[in-house]
Amino acid sequence: MQKIMIIILTSSMWINSFGKSSYLDRKIGFGGSIGNPIFNYIMSFPFIDIEIGYGGTNGIKLPQSILKSKKYDFNVFVLSAIDLIFTISLIEKLSIGTGIGGNIHISSNKSNFKSMESGFGFRIPIAIFYDITENIEIGFKMAPSIEFVSNPQSIAYHYLYAGFKINIIGGMFIKYYI
Repeated sequence: MQKIMIIILTSSMWINSFGKSSYLDRKIGFGGSIGNPIFNYIMSFPFIDIEIGYGGTNGIKLPQSILKSKKYDFNVFVLSAIDLIFTISLIEKLSIGTGIGGNIHISSNKSNFKSMESGFGFRIPIAIFYDITENIEIGFKMAPSIEFVSNPQSIAYHYLYAGFKINIIGGMFIKYYI
């Protein structure tokens, strides 16, 4: 029992210091990203990244055990995501972060209502940050996600969702911190 208490106390101190360094390293910032979605707007707060993006690939659908990949295009793909990210400094200006997040998307690869999809998903963001100056940061962020997808046909038949989709969201970003 004593060994378990020592492990719990040690891990809680480590997690507390990890979270505190995440909070102290990050400020309020705004920026943009190019990747998938093609254009992203990013707002950063301590621990939290909020992204809004447009354009790109719609992911890989998994209906009836057949993989269908949708092509990379400028058709409707709107993504809103919120991530809880914990960072740790590797060297003086380089840090890495990971966490959990969620997203909501609307997508279509045709311009009719029948092919519109909406969904929500869970994601695990992984990011590498490099500080160019005290206020400017560049980096790379990747967020694999698993999404529940719904379309008009599934709603018409009173199904909650039409299937699952796997998607990898990511890109290069630049942020300016206030």
